Amino acid sequence: MMYLKTFSPLTCLFLFLIPALVFGQERPETIIIPVSSLGEVNETRKQILQNTLEEQLKRYFKLVSQERFLKAQESAFEELDYEDCTEEQCIMLIQEMLQVENAFNLQLIVEGQDTQLSLNWRTLDEKRKATDICRGCDTFELNNRIELLVEKIINDSSAYPFVENEKQNELKEVRSKKEIKSAEKIDEDQEKAFKEIYFRKFYDERKHLGLIGFSSGTINFERTGTTDSTHVKSLNYTGFNLGYRFYIRGKISLSFSYDGLSLGSVDYYDEDEANEDDESIQIRTSGSLHKFGLGTEYHWYFTRWDLYAGGGIGSYFASADYQDKDLKEYQFSDNDTKLIFLIGFDYNFMNNMSMNLEYQSLLGSTKSKEITNSEITHQQELPRFVTFRFGYNFD
Repeated sequence: MMYLKTFSPLTCLFLFLIPALVFGQERPETIIIPVSSLGEVNETRKQILQNTLEEQLKRYFKLVSQERFLKAQESAFEELDYEDCTEEQCIMLIQEMLQVENAFNLQLIVEGQDTQLSLNWRTLDEKRKATDICRGCDTFELNNRIELLVEKIINDSSAYPFVENEKQNELKEVRSKKEIKSAEKIDEDQEKAFKEIYFRKFYDERKHLGLIGFSSGTINFERTGTTDSTHVKSLNYTGFNLGYRFYIRGKISLSFSYDGLSLGSVDYYDEDEANEDDESIQIRTSGSLHKFGLGTEYHWYFTRWDLYAGGGIGSYFASADYQDKDLKEYQFSDNDTKLIFLIGFDYNFMNNMSMNLEYQSLLGSTKSKEITNSEITHQQELPRFVTFRFGYNFD
């Protein structure tokens, strides 16, 4: 009885420490990547083999839940561009996200009746690999091979461990590219926001715009059905334009413009072979087209772009004096005051400069006009103008 009393406390202490020693060694966590395959392998077989792999690895590891794995996988796709996220890099990134050192992946390569099984075990520092080939094996035989592969990769030193520094560097490079792209996008967004603020203030505060540039004007004549070689098609003028715009309030403006143009060429309706070369018909040209316009416009703003349309009133004075190859003289003159339709846009720079393109057309019906020494009466349309100008905005 004395022996039992002396031994009992030691026995109790030993029995108390055994569970602590046994259960205190917590199994490490691992990720099990879904079975991948190359060749014809149906989903049922892959799921059976996946279940077998999980059952075998449970003996040595605590398995990460599928829910945690899928969330980490989604985050990996977000951090790395999908096309840059290779299998190797994504697995490493998922391990880092979950703070799990181990990851297993079973790959099946099938050709005819033969199957190669490749079990990969990746840690954050190295990768182990064990393979086996099974000829004419069914699913149950493949299950047995998986059990052997798990034992081999954990216990056998012939599982060929190797350091994955190169892959780690690739992952860092991809993540670096992602960070650069992200920084560039932030810079682009900031620049875009800055431009929007700048031009919002620009449109609110500017009052005046001075313009100068190139202008072309055309007076067209309708075809009357005659084949007369003197039937004029158009008078074409080129020169300069001066313009001014005053912004009244918000998106409304008043404008004034002047076009000083000189006659450049005369085009004809030409049908017979004798007059195939239009340039040979006239050998001398002179004349001018002057236009004064006053209008009002409504504007639509799109950051740098200022689109507008409007109308007004315009007066023009046109003349033409040209000589054909037979030294026959022709004269034309016209003047009128009409309503104007105009449409155009400004492209604004961040230094108060603007680039402008505008189209103007005087509104009204055609009118009969005679050209001296021409045997036909011409049906004249009202002038049209296209201007390309540079401008400066100021308060």
